[in-house]
Amino acid sequence: MVVRLAEQSKLLSAAVQALEGVTTVVILEGEPGAGVSWLVRDLLRTVPDFTVVRGAAVLTVLVGPVDEPTIALIDDSDELTPEAADRAAGLIGALHNVPLLVIVAGHTGQSSLIDRLRVASSRDGRGRVIRLPGFTALQCIELAAEHGIIQLDPARANLLTELTDGNPHHLVTVFERLGGRLHASIPRDLPVPDGYADHLAAQLTALDAPTRALLELLSVMGRPLAVSTLMEIAARLSLTVSVDGVLASGLVEMLDEEGQRELGFTSERARTGIRRGIDASRARALNAAIARSMSGWAQLEHRLAATEHTDDELAADLEAEGDRNAATGRYPSAARIYSRASGVSSASADRERRLLRAGAYAFFADDAELAGTLAESVARCSPGPARTIVLGGLGYLLGNFPETLALVQEGLAQGAPADARQPTRDEVLFVAGVVASIRLATLDIVGTIAASAAALAAAPCEPAAVSPADARLRLAWGFALWISGDRDQAMVVLNPLIGLPLNRPERADALVIVGQHQFYGGLDRAALHTFDLAIESARASQALHVLPLGLALRAQVHYSLGQWDSAMLDAQAVLAHTTASRNGNHDGIAHGVIAMLAAQAGQLDEAQRAVRVGARLAVERPLPQHHVGAAVAAAVVERAGGHPHAVIQALAPLLGGSLDTATTATGYTGWRAMQAEALITLGSLDQAQAVIDRLVQESGSRAFGYPDWLRGLLAEARGQRMIAARHFAVAVSTGDETVTPFAHALALRALAGSLVARGHVDDGAAAAREADRLFGRLGAAAYLPVAAATAAALPALAGWPTLTPRERDTVLLASGGQLNREIASSMHVSVKTVEKHLANALAKLGLRSRRELAGRAAPESATAPEVDGPAVVVVS
Repeated sequence: MVVRLAEQSKLLSAAVQALEGVTTVVILEGEPGAGVSWLVRDLLRTVPDFTVVRGAAVLTVLVGPVDEPTIALIDDSDELTPEAADRAAGLIGALHNVPLLVIVAGHTGQSSLIDRLRVASSRDGRGRVIRLPGFTALQCIELAAEHGIIQLDPARANLLTELTDGNPHHLVTVFERLGGRLHASIPRDLPVPDGYADHLAAQLTALDAPTRALLELLSVMGRPLAVSTLMEIAARLSLTVSVDGVLASGLVEMLDEEGQRELGFTSERARTGIRRGIDASRARALNAAIARSMSGWAQLEHRLAATEHTDDELAADLEAEGDRNAATGRYPSAARIYSRASGVSSASADRERRLLRAGAYAFFADDAELAGTLAESVARCSPGPARTIVLGGLGYLLGNFPETLALVQEGLAQGAPADARQPTRDEVLFVAGVVASIRLATLDIVGTIAASAAALAAAPCEPAAVSPADARLRLAWGFALWISGDRDQAMVVLNPLIGLPLNRPERADALVIVGQHQFYGGLDRAALHTFDLAIESARASQALHVLPLGLALRAQVHYSLGQWDSAMLDAQAVLAHTTASRNGNHDGIAHGVIAMLAAQAGQLDEAQRAVRVGARLAVERPLPQHHVGAAVAAAVVERAGGHPHAVIQALAPLLGGSLDTATTATGYTGWRAMQAEALITLGSLDQAQAVIDRLVQESGSRAFGYPDWLRGLLAEARGQRMIAARHFAVAVSTGDETVTPFAHALALRALAGSLVARGHVDDGAAAAREADRLFGRLGAAAYLPVAAATAAALPALAGWPTLTPRERDTVLLASGGQLNREIASSMHVSVKTVEKHLANALAKLGLRSRRELAGRAAPESATAPEVDGPAVVVVS
């Protein structure tokens, strides 16, 4: 049930007043019937003592004596004639001290009963008006689920609330008539509730002709328009219009845009309703007149709307506009414009040529939703190599990699017709780009490199500028070279793209590849700078397919650098971008980052949920980065939970096959530290030694653990305490907490334990405090010193689930013996904030003091350390 808390509270208050014997009138302002079923059903569950009457029985109740608590439910437009409404209003006004609650649902301005009761019932305080505001996108999603449309996309919910003004009655009509089709697309002309068109028609009939004429003109325009322009268009059509009339109607408002007075509709559904009621021939005439007062794309849009069948001159103008968009890197717009040009072309050859060009630009745009829209139309084109290749590009975007590759190879094997002209350079490179992209997606790295190099070498003439087809091929080729380990040649291939202007989306694509090359090679700070440039370029070029990938990868870099707040912001930005653009190709990486952050904070349930989502998305969009990100995130979560067997299982996809080859070649091998640590814990020491040796030879990130820290753990497991201590000391002295703070904290923690075990308690305590400081700064509650000891202690307290994340972190640090100023330094807050968090937490946990907290968190027993050698000096 959709919740309307404020409205439910008001209705319950009115019911209580009626139960006390005071006749109460509640007016639900909204579309007739809107909200009645939800609100009344909820009210009766809360206050079941009422008898409900509705329809014709309402007048009988109002006339006769009312002895028992009664609800008279009136849907004004559906159940009362104007005469009955007048009579009902009089009867209600005469009732005073009877247990009667009258609920009237209707639309202000269209209901005589509501208009009369608003005045009559407000005089003595026994009446109230409950306005039903339009549903939000979240309420729209909940309402859709009630009607069998599960997990409606937030972006589509936003569009639905915009087109229906959030009216629940209208939304229910849309859900019942369109059903699951709403998951695919939202039509601009939505079905309307029964009776709405009649209500709107009646409202328009009551207006004078000049007012109706201006409303029709505005509805066809589709957006606010300057009053002077409206007057110009009206004069061209010899229309008499009334600005005062449309403003008085309440359907239109005056807007002031930088001093320019404009008229616009107050309701999108009213505009759509008026537009739908206009005869088709008259709508075309209005659009033609509007087009003559417009320029650029606005003129082309209205010329399209004014075209009944085909118009070759318009098609040519649209094609020129598409070329202008493509030249500036706006490939999605170019694809849509070419598709429209195809629709008004009279010759079948021109229609197909323009439609295939639209498909090519959709491929350049990397726009899966656009590909899905065009694929069916392209499939209906005449068979031939051109259609096959374009379908291949669209199939790649839709994720059908093996099937698409087979289709393309079969088409190319057939060859071109004998009388076919020699293909241009761009046509050759487009074919090669499609094939290379599909091969790369299927992890055929060698095939991608060979085909790309051959195609670029064989393409006729070298152009002065990098074309979209050239750029697309270079992106696949450069990425494949990087994955294969030939990083220098990858940069040679990608450099022409990095030099492109900001408005070319391929520049952002190339920068993302370079950033990955730096990040996976352990150059985290350089990668962060490159991803900043890539995101800036993606925004400048409106490359919506690159922006979320850049943000997702930058989130991984922030995580590696210990900048976890920034990592979370970037991950959330990726998901927000999906909500706005419906392009969720890289959500899996974002969910992986969120999972790692949640695990480090000790929120393992939330982390496991994020891992499951990321793994599912990696299957739906099977790209190498997604599979690797999902595996590493799962391993981090299992590591934080203390499950070494599960760590090995999570990393299994990376321990052989094409992903192992790809991660090794690209340098993204830092995750092997988790593998080695898990093997040591499980006692597989020889295997752990082999993994450590391999890790030492690789130049990947050390964010998951230093090699010398792992050597120390291995030595400890073999009983070699002095050797372990030396390795831990080397790990701390050679590591850099500003670049790899988490790994540095792990090394400090291990060193602290080694020192204490050997009797050097003070030195061990100092190292432990440094580790705690780093873990606390990061927010790694799962690794704080009391995390293991309190696993069954503090969380078992009754109030633990009610603590906020900040209160939990404060309690964990305080229970470990840190002073308030030390906690404040670790958490980057003031001492007063720490005092506030601690006081709130102690109250929730039912504890009276820090001493009692420390007692509840302390382990049951401790073993005296054994002194067996000198302390190991930590070189800072």
